[in-house]
Amino acid sequence: MGMLAFLGYHVGQNGVRTEDQRAILDFAYTEHLPLVKNADYMQRWNTPSSARWLQQIAESLAAFCRNDKRKHPSALCIVDWEADLEYLRANYYPGRYDFSWPSTELA
Repeated sequence: MGMLAFLGYHVGQNGVRTEDQRAILDFAYTEHLPLVKNADYMQRWNTPSSARWLQQIAESLAAFCRNDKRKHPSALCIVDWEADLEYLRANYYPGRYDFSWPSTELA
């Protein structure tokens, strides 16, 4: 189980409400997170409210989206992930960071 799932982040037909998804994403970006898996895994999460932390969350959501587009291109979860990525980008990225925002488009 990854960090977002551990925190209760689930999308699609069996997911949590949009407001809850966003609250979990806000928490994941701004707070110190519980130990999940092992120290190597936790190194990826770095420091709250940092570029690396936002990038880790955004890259995770974009990867989930791309993977599902390959398997189930009409899945409801794709819409949720893309909306959540836009939420994160609009609320935390502009004017603060310069890393390339991840794409959900298939190569």
